[in-house]
This record gives sequence, structure tokens and C-alpha cells, in this order.
Amino acid sequence: MQVEEGTPIRFRRFVHPRVDPEPAFVLKKPLAGDVTEILEHPLRSLLAAARLSAAAAEPMQAGWVVMAGGATPAEWIKPGQYISVEIERVGLAGFHVGDADADGPAALIAARRSLPRKGLAR
Repeated sequence: MQVEEGTPIRFRRFVHPRVDPEPAFVLKKPLAGDVTEILEHPLRSLLAAARLSAAAAEPMQAGWVVMAGGATPAEWIKPGQYISVEIERVGLAGFHVGDADADGPAALIAARRSLPRKGLAR
């Protein structure tokens, strides 16, 4: 599920709500599998996927969103929490979990106003 940075989510919308931060790449141009591997970085997953895709004669195309894989186990979330992740040399992202009893639009607007004003590093 994609959530815009800083956006509140409705807790009651989920059956077993957990969070698992996972970097994703949006390809600006087709990607073949002939790129040198970069160790200890989420790009390693992207490059492995590019190699598999090229080997299957189906190179990755511009506009594709490629998930790099989770680096941590999924954690349970609770109403009222602010969840954030910071990835070294990439940036910070987060969202607010709406209260279970106050999940209407007014509660989400109030929650959004209380969020920190930090965004992703560019």
C-alpha cells in the first residue's frame, strides 16, 4: 500500500494493521540487467530484479514501481501513533494512525495538522 508522506491513515480500515517500511523505485527509463551491483544498499534488490527481468526477455520499463524489499520485520501499529522511518542518505517519511473511535474526516484533518513538517530529503 502506498501512503503519501505525512498522510493520516484510518486504523479501522485494516484487519491486522502492521507496518513494514520498504523502499521503492520509480523507473524514469527502461532498466536492463547489465548494471554493476552496489552492495549494502536497497539498489541491490533493484539490480537483482533488473537482471531477472532481462534474463526473461522482459526488461523493466519506464514508469514501473519496483519494491526493494523490507529491511525490518513488520510491526503492529495502534491508534494515535505516529510512524516514521529514516533511511540513511535517502530521507525520512511517516504517517499518523487515526484513532479507532474517531476515524472520520474531521479526525484525519486534525491529525494531519499535528504532524511534524519534515519531508523526504531530496
